[in-house]
Amino acid sequence: MNVMNAAGTVKNDSCLWVFEMAVVEVKYEAISPADFFYRNRDIAGFDNPTRAIYTAVRELVENSLDSCEDGRILPEVTVIVEEEGENTYRITVMDNGIGVPRDNIQSCFGQILYGSKYTHRQARGRFGLGGKMAFLYGQITTHKPLHVVSAAMGDDWVYDVTLRMDIRNNKPELLEWTRRKKKGRWHGLAVEFYIEGDWSRAKRYIMEYIKQTALITPYATITFIDPDGVLHFFPRSVESMPPPPTEVLPHPRGVDVEQVRRIISETKTRDMVSFLRTHFHRVGKRTAEKFLKEAGISKDKDPKELKPDEIVRFVRKMKTYEGFLPPDAKCLSPLGAELLEAGIRKELNPDFVKVVQRPPSSYGGHPFIVEVGIAYGGGVPRSEDIILYRFANKIPLLFDEYKDVSAKVIRSIKWSRYKIKPGMPIAIFVHLVSTNIPFKTAGKEFIADRPEIETEIRRGILECARALMHYLQKKERAAREKQRLSIYEKFLPLIVRDIAVLANAEEIPDYTILLKKYRKELGKLEEEEVEEEEMEEELEEETPLEELEEEGVAVSMDLAVEGLAEGSAGGEVVEAVEGEAAFSMEAEAAPGEPIVPGGEAASEGEAGSVGNPVPTTLKVRKPVVKPSKKEGVKRAAKGKSKGKRARAGKGEKRGKSGKPSKGGKEAKEGRVSAKG
Repeated sequence: MNVMNAAGTVKNDSCLWVFEMAVVEVKYEAISPADFFYRNRDIAGFDNPTRAIYTAVRELVENSLDSCEDGRILPEVTVIVEEEGENTYRITVMDNGIGVPRDNIQSCFGQILYGSKYTHRQARGRFGLGGKMAFLYGQITTHKPLHVVSAAMGDDWVYDVTLRMDIRNNKPELLEWTRRKKKGRWHGLAVEFYIEGDWSRAKRYIMEYIKQTALITPYATITFIDPDGVLHFFPRSVESMPPPPTEVLPHPRGVDVEQVRRIISETKTRDMVSFLRTHFHRVGKRTAEKFLKEAGISKDKDPKELKPDEIVRFVRKMKTYEGFLPPDAKCLSPLGAELLEAGIRKELNPDFVKVVQRPPSSYGGHPFIVEVGIAYGGGVPRSEDIILYRFANKIPLLFDEYKDVSAKVIRSIKWSRYKIKPGMPIAIFVHLVSTNIPFKTAGKEFIADRPEIETEIRRGILECARALMHYLQKKERAAREKQRLSIYEKFLPLIVRDIAVLANAEEIPDYTILLKKYRKELGKLEEEEVEEEEMEEELEEETPLEELEEEGVAVSMDLAVEGLAEGSAGGEVVEAVEGEAAFSMEAEAAPGEPIVPGGEAASEGEAGSVGNPVPTTLKVRKPVVKPSKKEGVKRAAKGKSKGKRARAGKGEKRGKSGKPSKGGKEAKEGRVSAKG
């Protein structure tokens, strides 16, 4: 039998072992949020000098735009990046926004996770982290403080503050503070700090970010001066701003147990009906009573008396209850189709633009709106793949494109159905606005593939793709008609001359009238805008191209020679037969309807001859409207001629021999022979 005493000695009947028990000491400590992000700064986009300088510029520009939009001020943002030594840069960002009040300056710039972003409202920022992470990274790489100048709206003073961040305790450390009397009505904010970065590698990302920011905010003026001293100016193209977002209550489907517990601890209501109506989005008295009845909770119960298991059951029931109204998207601030199109045209100047705004929807209790645009030609560069521009709450997203839900949708679409081929100059723009953008990382680089968001993006892209398809079809038709016009201009004079000779005309008729009409119709075809068509499409199966074709009417201009036959019975008009001399064009018969091929020319061997007419005048017949082939009407018979004769005059008949009676005309194997 083995026995161990307190000293660590083990005895048994045969032997004795002696050993020492090691004492392991584990050190426990708490770190501040600033210390955590100092140790894990890569998750916020500061993992290397290239990414760091880009992220710093991006975060500060977004803060400036938010500040201006909060005050309904047309933004004017200036960014200056100056080289201050080897891999060290001074970044200055100025705006004309609402500024930061005196009492909040230190915490806003020197305390991680402090800010105005923690509300149920659409905003560019989400974590209250980006700008302060830029200052933290600059401090740990250059050991230089942050300089802030703030002039808040409604304040008569300008505050000049120099500070650094106490990373261990997550508190601002004030180094210098002064104030001066405000001159004029200037308001806004200016920040200046130093950071380690790699401008040569980050240059293209920063330039692309500012360009896309100017695109998604066409109402902003952005000035950028790079370390090389080059000034890049992006003026505003519109004077209007989108409606401001509003703060909303949490939706019942979007809350969790902890959030409900916090609401209960702060509520002043005394019954469950009032609790639901006061603290949750779009919940009325009737809806609250129905929900509580189904959840098995008394409507008169005090919320503070709910037990932990009752809170859990309460929250789970809210997530599955179907009687709640969907979130109201009026709290959102989408850019709008007109402003998005203006931004696209300003930056890319494409030949074709189509922008759609999808109806409001929601995911997990959060409302969202998807705006989609497509641009073709002009300044859009050619690429083997479709160029994708992604935006979230007016923030350009440049990195991790392949992981984004928009890229996933684009890869799943069969673009050949929409006449879109690799190498074409096409760009797609996807803008998502929501009170809660489902970013995958704190760096805010790509959006998670939530099914509801994916569905709306797909529908928006397909609607734009159909509009582009119609534009490309119209462009192809215009190119074909232009080629036909060049052929007509080349051969029509010869055809008219030969017909005039056959008809013994005294002079060649004026065929330029017909060409003028053709050119006019061609001009209309080239200038006409693509009309939007309302089409419903199932998400699971895209609409094939064949199902999008429409019926139409062909307008045919037939070249005919008319004359008066002297001495003929009644002086009837003699009409030339359609044959090799026939001249036709296709033009659109009605707005919104595609052009379909017109009547076919007479088959080989079908011709006609005029029997001894002596015309005194020749003129071009006016255009006539004829039905399309799909309506079952054809201008000439198909196949070889089998004794059929073209009309020569009124009352003319064919004999049994197949020859015309009384000096008529005969068509045989395409040769014209005069009889009598």
